[in-house]
Amino acid sequence: MQFSKFCTSAQQRYLPPLLDYLHQTQPDHPHTWQDWVVERIWGGQNNLLYHARHEDEDDAVAVKFTQLDERRRASREFRALWALQEAGLELAPVPYGLVEGRYHGRQAVIQSWLDGPVTPTSPQSPAEWARLLDHVLAVQSVRPSDTPALSAAEVAVSLPPATLRATHPRELLAFLRQRAAALPPDATIEPVATLLACLEKREFRDGPTPSLALLHCDPNLRNFVRRPSGWLAVDWENSGWGDPALEIADLMAHAAYMDVPMATWEWVVQQVAERWGDDTAVTRIWAYYPLLLTFWVVIFTQSMYELTHGLPNNRLAPRPPDWAETLPPKYDHYLQIAGNWVIE
Repeated sequence: MQFSKFCTSAQQRYLPPLLDYLHQTQPDHPHTWQDWVVERIWGGQNNLLYHARHEDEDDAVAVKFTQLDERRRASREFRALWALQEAGLELAPVPYGLVEGRYHGRQAVIQSWLDGPVTPTSPQSPAEWARLLDHVLAVQSVRPSDTPALSAAEVAVSLPPATLRATHPRELLAFLRQRAAALPPDATIEPVATLLACLEKREFRDGPTPSLALLHCDPNLRNFVRRPSGWLAVDWENSGWGDPALEIADLMAHAAYMDVPMATWEWVVQQVAERWGDDTAVTRIWAYYPLLLTFWVVIFTQSMYELTHGLPNNRLAPRPPDWAETLPPKYDHYLQIAGNWVIE
């Protein structure tokens, strides 16, 4: 196990047995084990997440187990949280430890637990939108030059590119082609093919190569802890370096924000433009946006295939209870809105 410099000697002593216990038993119900009150946190599909509170030490932690794949999700999260701490930004949990080789086929990350309200509802006022933008832009203030390597005795804060990454719309289009090519041959791929064919005809402007910044890369509304003093974010397993304009476009296209009217997004882009003072970034936002709408069509095409063919869920956590009910309307929504933006 790798401990961060933020992990106390007491935590280094009592956290490993807790992780071993959770890995071995994978409990589903709240209970007490030794000096820990443990509760499974439901919601995400790509990880097993636990809230554990130590009764004697007054210590509350989040323990997340992730599948060990090419994304190296837990490692990304650990390093992004460390980078934020190094930058002096209290926008996310404090990283305590990372486990990479202890559990077969899994990684684990241990971090501080964040208390506060979490809701799937999109911001309902300019003040709430401002808090969301304040958070996103503060994270993006972290640049590669701000995260020097730590001593070899600790862990180098070396972040990879974000899982959703591009510095030009043509790069994102190439990524979409790869995702579409991986769809099952008997999936309903005609709408995807039509959208990609239209995007291929577009002429995307060249411009200065954007400066890379830290991206959270998952604006799901349930990932934000809405404290009055400012919003914090959890679930950094897709984070890394990328184009800040791409993250704004990702926010606008994300399925969690389907109910947000276009007038609000125009206001958001205007606010971002005023803060950045960079017209080329705004141009990239609007160039990325239809590509990311198409990205969601690809995602929901795969999901619709799994639904219609009754394929089992191969993720660590179960699908949401309303998955089969809400998936078709989401698919139809993105077919329509992507078509409006892409098909000429």
